[in-house]
Amino acid sequence: MPGSGADPMVHPATVGETGDTKDEEPLPRRSVMMAITTAPGVTQRMLANGHLELTCRDTSRHIECEPVAAAMWIALKQHNGDIDRAAEVLSALWETDPEDTRYDLIALAGSLCSLGMAQED
Repeated sequence: MPGSGADPMVHPATVGETGDTKDEEPLPRRSVMMAITTAPGVTQRMLANGHLELTCRDTSRHIECEPVAAAMWIALKQHNGDIDRAAEVLSALWETDPEDTRYDLIALAGSLCSLGMAQED
């Protein structure tokens, strides 16, 4: 997924404030929690070639995700849709930058949501 663009609507918002005086410490920056789940009516199946097949019973839409996207989906499922936790695990496993991995997960989630295969909780 490296190099893929994410829908601006699925980018995490960052919240942070700084004080007006030198004596005040800035509040810590934090990400807004984003969790992704399978959309209603969607079934998932791992294929022998490492791809993930998602099918929506309601729309008859069918997509097949390559192995990297399949691994991301599995990590999301293992962490109850928590993008931050999934990114931490995958970046450690793949020895990649956690922010880059998180960005790729957000891009995947945005694509799956726009296709009606996933939804944000």
